[in-house]
Amino acid sequence: MQITSKNLWLIIGLGIFISQAYADNCDWAKKTPPDDADYKYFVARGFSTKSREDALRNAENNITQKVCDVIGNYTSVATDSYETQIVSQSTSSTAQRNRCLGIYKQNFEQIETDDDRIDNEYIACVKYRYLKDSIKQEQDRMNREGSTPGSIALAERVGDAYCDGHPLTIRTNPDGAFVSIDDKKEYMAPTPVLFKNVCNGTHSLTITLNHYDTVEQKISSSDIQIFKELKRSTKRVRFTTNMGDSIIKISDSDNIKDLKSGKEPLEYDFLSGINYVISAENDKAHNVSINRTFNKNSENSYNFNLEKIKAKIDFAVFKERNPGVKIFVDGLEITGTETGSLTPDKTHNIVFKKSGGYKNIKKSVYLHPNEVHNYPSKELKFDTDKSIITKYDSLDEDSNLWLSLIYNTGTYSNTGFETPTGTIGVLGNYFFSKQFSIDFGLSLGATKTKAEYNSRNYTTYVQNTSAASVFHNYDMYYNANVEQIYAQLYGGLSWYFIQKFWFSPFLSVGYNQMLPLLYNVKQFDSNFADRSSIESRTKINAGGVLGGIGLQMGFFRITGRLGTNYQDISLGISIPMEL
Repeated sequence: MQITSKNLWLIIGLGIFISQAYADNCDWAKKTPPDDADYKYFVARGFSTKSREDALRNAENNITQKVCDVIGNYTSVATDSYETQIVSQSTSSTAQRNRCLGIYKQNFEQIETDDDRIDNEYIACVKYRYLKDSIKQEQDRMNREGSTPGSIALAERVGDAYCDGHPLTIRTNPDGAFVSIDDKKEYMAPTPVLFKNVCNGTHSLTITLNHYDTVEQKISSSDIQIFKELKRSTKRVRFTTNMGDSIIKISDSDNIKDLKSGKEPLEYDFLSGINYVISAENDKAHNVSINRTFNKNSENSYNFNLEKIKAKIDFAVFKERNPGVKIFVDGLEITGTETGSLTPDKTHNIVFKKSGGYKNIKKSVYLHPNEVHNYPSKELKFDTDKSIITKYDSLDEDSNLWLSLIYNTGTYSNTGFETPTGTIGVLGNYFFSKQFSIDFGLSLGATKTKAEYNSRNYTTYVQNTSAASVFHNYDMYYNANVEQIYAQLYGGLSWYFIQKFWFSPFLSVGYNQMLPLLYNVKQFDSNFADRSSIESRTKINAGGVLGGIGLQMGFFRITGRLGTNYQDISLGISIPMEL
């Protein structure tokens, strides 16, 4: 074809049109638009001989580089697996590539895109805008985390190699969260992680970390970078005490900053996995603090068991103005000026005692926790008491013991034979009131028994018995000598029915048991009886009930007792004992 001047101008014009069209498609991406009040703008172009999608991916990577240049945070990755995400090339001998962190996609918005094909090359243009406030927040966050080059190691997972897909990087704050996509083992790893190939389409992403709320969301093919700021889970716990009116304080782990305080019950939402100091304070109890870390499985409530502060009674002034008076609190004598620790929220019994036959004075006082009770210092008026309990400066009647050294002299009778007795021992009288005592005694004794009879002579031991006439009428004879040692056990009850200033008569009843310890027949001769008959008649081995009447005169005690086969008179010297 012959090229005329008209055709030449037509060809030149068509070339200018095509060139202008090409320029119009992507010229707007050559220059970054100015920022406005809220947004910073980013534009980029990408080229590829493979496909439009590859050109667009390159354009997106160029956008990523420009954003990272603004934020200024990179991490070094010693691998070539990030070719479609490279933002700068290192010149070091390790051939490391730098990867940008910190793009928060929620505030990163694509507002324009275009693409075309010129001959065998594809071109794509993109425009984004990023909230200025979000950029500042990301810069501050990355600075706090200290994300400097090489500080974060990305885990790599191949993913599914048998599908069309895209690489996906997932980061969390804090690191170390467990990532799962579609609950498949190919897509499970701790953060930060790169899955080299995630199949195109929609997937379910789950991120879990102990003490943090689980993240669940849908992801698609357009997601190539995901960052999640994990939120700590909380546990609400209610605090009380056994006292009901305490102050609860919740502080940080160093117990420096009060996070919350107030009257019980107090509730607080604790961050899971964080150590706290919780205190319970009450002016009537010892304060208590605990260090606790809470999680979702922690108890919903906690009760502090506070120990009440002990109480005291101060007798310093009272003792100074009342010399010689003994003071007992709950049965214990106060030798100093104060009681020491006493159980609070309780009534305590006080007894004042004065020697010389005066009645005890009893008082009671209710003590609150941490109370120091100063007892009034006025002199107490003691009334005269004629009872034997107060006469001799004994203890209170509920804890009074008298011990007596006793001599018993009496007669043991058995089938016509009478054996003289005599013991020395101890008698105890425990007064559980001013009129009644429980008695218990132990004594030891020895005796000799002589029995003899014939037609010419018989002893007084047998002359009055029915055997005497028998011996006389039939010319019988009987001679015996017996020695023995025995013990006597006694238990009973006494009633002091009259109490005068210096004496108190009483009645008693009890059980007496006599036990032989040693028995010896020194002589035995008879024309009608055997040896065993003398033993059965004379051996002291009996028990029985004794009734008696007695008189306590100061320290002196006398009692007469009578039983079925035993009677005695008991003499003793009594001494009051303090328990």
